[in-house]
Amino acid sequence: MNKARIARQFGRAARSYAKASEIQRKAGEALLNLLPKDFAPRGVLDLGCGDGEHSAGMRARWPQCALTAVDLAEGMLAAAKANTGLQNATFLQEDMDDPAWWATDRWDLVYSNMALQWSADGAAVAARVRESLRAGGYFALGAFLEGTCQELVSVFGACGVRLLPRPGFRAGATLLDWIASARLSQVFCAEHREVERFPALLPLLGKLRDLGAITGMEGHLTPGLVRKLETRWKELFPDPLGLPLTWHFGLYLSRRLLP
Repeated sequence: MNKARIARQFGRAARSYAKASEIQRKAGEALLNLLPKDFAPRGVLDLGCGDGEHSAGMRARWPQCALTAVDLAEGMLAAAKANTGLQNATFLQEDMDDPAWWATDRWDLVYSNMALQWSADGAAVAARVRESLRAGGYFALGAFLEGTCQELVSVFGACGVRLLPRPGFRAGATLLDWIASARLSQVFCAEHREVERFPALLPLLGKLRDLGAITGMEGHLTPGLVRKLETRWKELFPDPLGLPLTWHFGLYLSRRLLP
């Protein structure tokens, strides 16, 4: 997994991400609403904060908390820093896979919405989350799962076009194994699927570009290749409403109960 490429692609998407991320936004809000109404964390980590929308929501919900927002992409962090709701937050440009910056017994909430698929070792991240939580703290995790953008992968593969390294979408059961192996107690889990439909291939690819979700492809997207891909898409995934694109994601809430 090329982290420099990932950082660049999300940095370029910093300005367009907010308009393109309706599914991510709804999932992130649902994730926050899983927490107890009377929960009042002293320290919060937003792991993979993106443009800071959910960081700002947490700051508004818990104005006295010490909030740390972490992202791999410099451009995303710049957008988060510009958010007026995030004054006095701490911003770190770090890789969740790098153990060097993680703290011990520091946070009451580690929140991560649709970022874990960009980790090379999700099990190790879950273990670090557990160690970074104070006793009684929560891990609120939203993650895209196997089956996300399955149409894109199938169609491009059928046309002999190789996508450059993609996110590591795992099965929901794998994420639950990571949580259990980290000795976190499961509180809630649910999986959801949403299907978006597009009138043509270029708007679909434009949406993924605006999200920072495309790392690239081999070769050039010529008009002839676009026609070929659209035809194959309609053959493999016929849908009268347009070209379908599936988002499969899970929402997980777990807790560190033991010291």
